[in-house]
Amino acid sequence: MRAKTGTLRNVKSLSGFFPTKGGSITFALLLNDAGVANQSEYRPLWENLMKGLATYRESPQEEQLLPR
Repeated sequence: MRAKTGTLRNVKSLSGFFPTKGGSITFALLLNDAGVANQSEYRPLWENLMKGLATYRESPQEEQLLPR
C-alpha cells in the first residue's frame, strides 16, 4: 500500500492505492468531525480500511463470465 495522510483542524484524511493481482485499488477516506483529533477515533477506521483492502477478492475476469 502507498498512502498519504492529511490533517486540518477537525479533519483527517488518508488516500492512496493498494496493489492487487490485477492492478490496484485507489481509495480516499476523509473524516470531518471534532472527535477525529483523537488517534483512538480515527486509527481503527484506517486499520479496518486497510484490512478490508488486503482481503478484497477481485471480481472474475470478463472471459470467465462468458458462455462456453
